[in-house]
Amino acid sequence: SNQRLSTLTVDFVYNNNASTPLDSLWIYLLHNSEVTDSVQSNLDGDYSFFGQANDTYIINATTGKPWAGVNGTDALKIQRHFAGLELLTEPIRLQAADVNNSGSVNGTDALKVKRRFAGLDNSFTRGDWTFAKPVIGGDSVIISGSNVIQNFYGLCVGDVNGSNTPSSGDQLLSGNVQIVHRGEINVCPGCEFALPLRMSSQLNINAISLVIVYPSDLLEVLSIHTLKGEPAYTARNNEIRIAWSELQSLKLAADDTLILLKLKATNKLVDGISVDLEATYESELADESGNVLPAVQLLAVTIKASTWTGFDETNSIIQQCRIYPNPASDIINIELSALNSATLNIQITDMLGRILFIDKPYSMAPG
Repeated sequence: SNQRLSTLTVDFVYNNNASTPLDSLWIYLLHNSEVTDSVQSNLDGDYSFFGQANDTYIINATTGKPWAGVNGTDALKIQRHFAGLELLTEPIRLQAADVNNSGSVNGTDALKVKRRFAGLDNSFTRGDWTFAKPVIGGDSVIISGSNVIQNFYGLCVGDVNGSNTPSSGDQLLSGNVQIVHRGEINVCPGCEFALPLRMSSQLNINAISLVIVYPSDLLEVLSIHTLKGEPAYTARNNEIRIAWSELQSLKLAADDTLILLKLKATNKLVDGISVDLEATYESELADESGNVLPAVQLLAVTIKASTWTGFDETNSIIQQCRIYPNPASDIINIELSALNSATLNIQITDMLGRILFIDKPYSMAPG
């Protein structure tokens, strides 16, 4: 036959605001379910297949680029879609939202996104990347007598707000969350204590994605809480990863607690050591609409090691006293060491001498 052979040019970009070209993809041309050609995309994210006959073809792609750009904000966007508050309409974003490849987008997908950001899961059923044609979706291309240029979107699975910028060296290493340290808390080796991360200003929060660097040889993470619902989290390799999202806002004023960390000091946290928690560039908070809140400052205290405090009773019955955490709210721990048997009356006053607490007498044995 004298059928004209055509050129099929396929152009791949990431579905973000910048339409970042996707270079180094392996692009596969399939005809009747068989791969007839394959090639790597160039720096512009495209490649041409020459000499193609009129027919229907399927385009597939794979990449070794890292999975990125997915966190609690995306989980919130998925929840908003399922609740009908903000529908995902672009086919590639619907595909990326269906992380478990079930054919529907719902709260299960949102939970799986949070679990993967938190480090509880390390993969999605759909995989790490997904590709589709803009607007109409799918992966088929029809050639009928003329050259064809077909655009494709790529997206990391779960990145429903298109926040990733998949190119080497372009990752923004200054994050949207900074932990500022004010004041200190004295803790003793082996002691458990609560450490709140507090708001520096009034904000409504609907998604929390925090990656916090901490010294796991000095501190053990016992539990992590928010005021509403429990976050997904892991604590390992000197890193705490926290993901939380809800449709109902956390309405927080300045000084309110966003995250409450329950920690335990190890025996390596000895006098002279202090610890400040730091948030990495992956950390972000988002509002009700899933918009990332810029330049958020969270307040925390410096953790300082403190062993026995000195104590000098006139009769020297009580030789040592330890109070922790110090300062404290709600719960305070008092440990005493006595030389002889004694009856102990505990009375706590504030700095102005006002009595805050009087307890019943205690009988103490030596030790």
